[in-house]
Amino acid sequence: MKKPFILTLIFLLPVIGIIIFNFFSSSHFDIDLYYQDSVPDLHGCSEICPPYQISKEIALLSKDGHTLHPFDKKVIKIFAFRQDGDFYLSEMNKVSDEFYDTDDVGVYLSDSLENKTKIPISERIIEVKPDEINSNELYKCVFLFDKDQQNNAVLVDKENRIRGYYNLLKREQTDSLIIETKILIRDNE
Repeated sequence: MKKPFILTLIFLLPVIGIIIFNFFSSSHFDIDLYYQDSVPDLHGCSEICPPYQISKEIALLSKDGHTLHPFDKKVIKIFAFRQDGDFYLSEMNKVSDEFYDTDDVGVYLSDSLENKTKIPISERIIEVKPDEINSNELYKCVFLFDKDQQNNAVLVDKENRIRGYYNLLKREQTDSLIIETKILIRDNE
């Protein structure tokens, strides 16, 4: 008589524990929202006022010379600036492959048009270069990269707000970029 009761209890307690844990826990993560209250003083750039959003007017040139306006699109955008080395490109391909089946994410690689590497660039990555401004202005005045940081990629949400900076030469930051992009996709559903 005790055995069936004990066996039932052994199987029932973990199930009850899981139900209670799922009911009382929430796994919601917030991704930082940059430059909503203040913007760094950037010498050589026009005045930027908070809350900062990247202008929809920014144009980029594709590899085949077509003008693109990625900030017109309501998608999450990942912009990376070309670094030397095959490891960097393999990390970019990893990011691109992660979002291969979704139209919610655009992956852009800037300043790669003249560079030669051993690793082919994923077909999902859109190679671009600035149209009306130079690469340094794009890096400093549009994406507001801090020159003291080693970052080479930026995550931009559907409203063209900067959500994160990453150094894709560090594998853990590549993983962070992927996870935070997935969180943004989930939050936009």
